[in-house]
Amino acid sequence: MFSSVQSRSNSCFPVAIRLRAMNFSVVIFIIAFVLGRIWELPLTQAVILTRGDPMRLLNYPVAVGFILIGLGMLALVVLRAKMDRKKI
Repeated sequence: MFSSVQSRSNSCFPVAIRLRAMNFSVVIFIIAFVLGRIWELPLTQAVILTRGDPMRLLNYPVAVGFILIGLGMLALVVLRAKMDRKKI
């Protein structure tokens, strides 16, 4: 599900060069790198709490709310992308 990139020198610099060569934003990578470490513990706790079954998250109303908000935001992004393609 998740993947990581490691370099032999334990530095993010070679990864940044590769991202730049593929026209990806290095800023996005840095934000994801920082937030990924922050969100790793809560994700691990959620997996332990649900015993590895993501459907058990539906038993918690706050989790359902966050799931619905996330799906709504995803739908918004997809709809905007489709609308932008139609304009061009």
